[in-house]
Amino acid sequence: CPMLQFGLDCSYKCHCPLDDDCNKVNGSCPGGECHRAYFGEGCQKKLPRLLTAPQAEFFSCNNLTVTWKEFDASKDDGDGPVSHYLVSIKANTTDIVSAWTPIYTVYSRKRIGLSYTVIISRGLIPNVAYYVRVDTVSIDTNKEPLKKYMYGRELRDPVLNQCSKQFAEYTFFISICN
Repeated sequence: CPMLQFGLDCSYKCHCPLDDDCNKVNGSCPGGECHRAYFGEGCQKKLPRLLTAPQAEFFSCNNLTVTWKEFDASKDDGDGPVSHYLVSIKANTTDIVSAWTPIYTVYSRKRIGLSYTVIISRGLIPNVAYYVRVDTVSIDTNKEPLKKYMYGRELRDPVLNQCSKQFAEYTFFISICN
């Protein structure tokens, strides 16, 4: 088989990290890890990923609303179905070290066109901008370590939490609409 192809008649493409070549018979990658967007036997299943970024807006101090649409295999990227969504935030500041913080898990209703809304109303730092991401988790990866299969879609620009109060807890409100 040519480089980056494997299998009977070389009909499968390798999906290894850094475009490493795979085993020419079964597609396994050196080191046992697939490219971050793929999983499964021979790294042939593509993780589901929303193509449209979530929408996020602060309606008032410490009141962040995040909205996104149900994964649609005909419009989004990768292989469904989706088991659940993981909503995470990250502060956009140089004053503190900020990593992606998972805030809430929303289980998929598996109905195309459905919109999800999560409202985060506590635990946000006043006058700090936040990035928001929504990771889709494939139903096929439920028994595997979650972090290995997080392939999310995030806001391009952070949203500013413009206010003067600070709270120490997270509270949530979820709305699922057709």
